[in-house]
Amino acid sequence: MRAVLTAVIAAIEAAAVALAGFVLVAVPVVLVWWLTFELGADPSEVFDIAAAGWLLAHFVPLSLELSPEAALGFGLDPEALSFTLSLAPSA
Repeated sequence: MRAVLTAVIAAIEAAAVALAGFVLVAVPVVLVWWLTFELGADPSEVFDIAAAGWLLAHFVPLSLELSPEAALGFGLDPEALSFTLSLAPSA
């Protein structure tokens, strides 16, 4: 019985730590959404950006795609662009 209780408490702590880490990434994203876009963007896109930032902070590579219009806006050739973004561990 004691091992089960320890496992449940450890699972609750792990979920709390993961949630705290996500909140550390999500709060600045929500502040930018609020102050820059005046809550005009789609909330699901804001959540996706926060989740992508959280995953990137945990060294999960992200696959990104730019539409031809977005590539042209960055001064690139007007064709679709696909690439992977990842961070290298610092240790």
